[in-house]
Amino acid sequence: MSIKQDRVNKIIDLIRESKSLSIRQLAEILNVSIMTIRRDIEEILKDSELQMIRGMFLYNPQKEAEESSPYSVISASTEFQDAKQRIAEEAIKMISPDDHILIDAGSTTEFLAKKLPVDMKINVVCFSLNILNIILAKNMLSITLPGGRYHSSSMMFESREGIELIKKTRVNKAFISASGMNLRLGATCSAEFERDLKRSALDSAFTRVLLLDSSKFKRVQSLYFADLSDFDTIITDCDIPEDIEGEIRERGIDIRIV
Repeated sequence: MSIKQDRVNKIIDLIRESKSLSIRQLAEILNVSIMTIRRDIEEILKDSELQMIRGMFLYNPQKEAEESSPYSVISASTEFQDAKQRIAEEAIKMISPDDHILIDAGSTTEFLAKKLPVDMKINVVCFSLNILNIILAKNMLSITLPGGRYHSSSMMFESREGIELIKKTRVNKAFISASGMNLRLGATCSAEFERDLKRSALDSAFTRVLLLDSSKFKRVQSLYFADLSDFDTIITDCDIPEDIEGEIRERGIDIRIV
């Protein structure tokens, strides 16, 4: 075995053991240069359960399974239904008549759309087919739909023109979903077009609300779109680990457990 391969194997073992390590940390542990670790990146990431986000190597054991079973909002809507229902019920309490709100794509936000009252005048910005279909049945709601290419897995529409429209629109509250949330690495999603839409939505909102079930705190996807501090409120379920809940509160973020 070559010296490089031996080093790569040690790095992989260290990442798996520690769950996450930076390039700098690995260089210090192995007493090599940062450039040496950088030259090993391609070999390290051949391990399907490892990934790199913002200069950090992560051990993500569900990654291979997720890649072999691509995300579908339809299948996702059948998971953690009770938690998503409770999250949606809490989010509804934040909405007032004549609000301008934005509802992100996703299975949890779909539950929110279903619970919007039919007798309350609300202006809604959305960019996904499942949310649109629900809102169309609620006649009191005004709808803005940035159009574009349709992505069947997430039911999202995206285009550069649509993103520009969101950037020019202002809403009282944006209800955002995420595929993963890590206190240090932030909120993540799995597609480039999702990241641009979510980032634009956050930038256009006065109050930014993250809706996600507690399982998402155990996941990290490949594309970062927001820091924890970008959200004013987080609504999640009672299975969130206590240490994560405590740290979120320490950072001064409103967290609502349902």
